[in-house]
Formats: sequence, structure tokens, C-alpha cells
Amino acid sequence: MRKTMFGIVAALMIGATAMAQSQDSARTASIMKRTEYVAKKYGLDEAQKKKLLELNTKYADATMLRRVPRTGNLRGGAPRLRRAPGLHKQRPMRDSTMNRRPRPTEEQMAKFEEMRKKFAERREAYDKELQAIMTADQYKSYKADTERRNAARPEGRKELPNGDES
Repeated sequence: MRKTMFGIVAALMIGATAMAQSQDSARTASIMKRTEYVAKKYGLDEAQKKKLLELNTKYADATMLRRVPRTGNLRGGAPRLRRAPGLHKQRPMRDSTMNRRPRPTEEQMAKFEEMRKKFAERREAYDKELQAIMTADQYKSYKADTERRNAARPEGRKELPNGDES
């Protein structure tokens, strides 16, 4: 019994260590890939590239480098099963309120706003440090690309989920 329990605990510890190392290496690879992309796109030299790598490592959680692995469908859990052709016609009609999420509470909205402000502050700090690394022309090109990317993004919600306008 003791040997079995010891074996299970050892296997779990080895598995947890391997997963942690895998996540760290994936994070490092993502940071390196982003750094290489920006360096190539804006023509950064080796000194700028080294500083950018440090900056991307420092702000990895506040920039686009944060990745959340998804399993199954977008809500998590098992992936959806495909239906046979024609079965969608046999589903009963649904009430329009069945799929609606409840409106967030004031506390949830306050927490969301706080997180959004914190993220915006860190993004501004990242941009300020990036501006110090890049030349004026490189940074101007970077900002133009950022604005173009933001303009191409779908509009999203014009009002907050609780009905307030943002």
C-alpha cells in the first residue's frame, strides 16, 4: 500500500514539474517569436533587439504575449459533437431568454473597470519604454501599424453590459 501511494505521488510530482517546464518554454518561445517579428518588421539592430527582448519579458503578462490555452469549445469542457444532417430541424424552439447571461453586478463592473485601467496603464508604460528603445521613425511606423490594426478591429460593444455607455 505504501509503495503504491509513494509511486502515485512521485508520478504526480514528475508530471506537474514537466507541465510547468512546458508552460515556461512555451512562454519563452512566444516572447522570442514576438521579439523577432518586431525586430524584423521595424529593422531593429542587435542592441535594440536585446532591449526589446528584456522589455517583452518584463511586460509579457500585460501585452499581447499572454496566451490562455483553450481546450474543447470556447467555454471549456468537452468539444461539441456534430449532429447528423437534418437533425437541426428537429430541435424544439427555444425561448430567447434561455441563452442570455445575467447582467453583471455593480461590484463585477467595478472590478472590470479596475482591471481595464490597470491594463491600460501597463500598456502605456510598455509603449513609453518601447519609444525609448526605437528610433523616432521606427516608433512612428509602429504606432501607425497599431492604429491601423485597432481601426480594422470589429467595433465591439458601444455600451457596457449593464447598459451604461462607455
